[in-house]
Amino acid sequence: MTRLLKELECNILKTIQKFRPSFLTTVLLGLFVFRLAYGLSLEFWEDDELQIFLLGFDFFAHSSWPYFGPDVVHTDQQIAGALQSFLVGGPLFLWPAPESSYLLLNILSFGGLLALGRWLSRRFTNLPAVWVYLWLMTLPWTLNISTHLYNPSYLMFSSCLFFVACFEVIPAISVGMLNGMAAWFLMGFSVAWSLQLHLSWPLLIPFVLAAFTLTREPRTWCQPAYFVAGFALPTLLLVPTILKYGMYEVVAPLLGNSGVNQRNMSDPLTIIARFISFGAYEVPRFLTDREEDRLMYLFSHPWLIPFAVILAVTGVIQPIVILYGIFVKKVPPLVRLLIGLTLVELCVIFMFSTRPPTARNYIILFPVAALAALHGMNFLLVGARRMRVAKILISLAVIYQGLLLIGFFGDRSLYLDRDKVMAAIKTKNIHLVGERRSFSR
Repeated sequence: MTRLLKELECNILKTIQKFRPSFLTTVLLGLFVFRLAYGLSLEFWEDDELQIFLLGFDFFAHSSWPYFGPDVVHTDQQIAGALQSFLVGGPLFLWPAPESSYLLLNILSFGGLLALGRWLSRRFTNLPAVWVYLWLMTLPWTLNISTHLYNPSYLMFSSCLFFVACFEVIPAISVGMLNGMAAWFLMGFSVAWSLQLHLSWPLLIPFVLAAFTLTREPRTWCQPAYFVAGFALPTLLLVPTILKYGMYEVVAPLLGNSGVNQRNMSDPLTIIARFISFGAYEVPRFLTDREEDRLMYLFSHPWLIPFAVILAVTGVIQPIVILYGIFVKKVPPLVRLLIGLTLVELCVIFMFSTRPPTARNYIILFPVAALAALHGMNFLLVGARRMRVAKILISLAVIYQGLLLIGFFGDRSLYLDRDKVMAAIKTKNIHLVGERRSFSR
């Protein structure tokens, strides 16, 4: 009897151990909760963020087909397609609370970063997977641009899928994570997804051409066919707009924001610095929108100062180290060429865009910046002592952003007046929250 009880106890312990979440799983769950909370603490009542919510809320309140998406305020236009309205307003049908829209966004962006983190951890086998995920998901740019209701935030999902797929068809950098069929399908899907959210989607096209040129498989009709199949899926939400308003509406915002821009021609170093900073601790940028108010914000929250100083200094040094590591240290030639051509592409594209080279306008290229950052910093991450310093920096970043999260809840978030939003949802009265821009259609 005693023997049977011992065997039963042993089997129960083995079963419990089998289903106990691993350390990595626990960390990832914690990261998801942290990112969701951080997103909920960010701007809601600012004009751009509020307009994105109103776009989805209008779809929820009236249940009519949304033919157009995000506003292009510089030219009083809207991006064609229903995707943005579905992403923001769709969750309200299932859970009529503003948090539901944040939840879907964070599931999408977390999923995209999870795929990218998996790919990066398989490429950089000398780095602990937990460290890669922590670094990737708590960088200032991934936290502040992929967790709250803002149309560039939805690009993190599609750009991560796109570049994981793109990297996988290039033999020199593939890690064997996807087969060719899935990779080309995901690239097509990601381009069509991005097309309905932001005008930066053409930045992906040169990478499609590069992938087709460098693919590890024989070039046949199969690659374009799978790409088109993936492209067709999100395009279903665009077809009603084309049928009703014509194909011109799809390209009109791009044409309206195109033209020779002499000012951008003289500013390539700024464009490059901002791109490289995607993989660095650029913390001052996200304290306040107005640069002149950032020191005042720190002085009014003095407990942030030690963390902000350490991370800000690190964030200034990191881009220099990254560029040095890429172009001086031992980096695969194709990776160096890919990063170099990406920088050239950015500079050329903004020569013919009336839009300023604000970093959020090319956040769609974040995965390339992440690849550049890890390649550039990798020589500094070799050895237990250096890795310990890297872990300390990530810990400081998480603590700092956690403190920011607490402060942001009280000065800029949805929770400044959530009751008004709930009343609008219950009555389906958009006017209780705000008004759509005058040119909205």
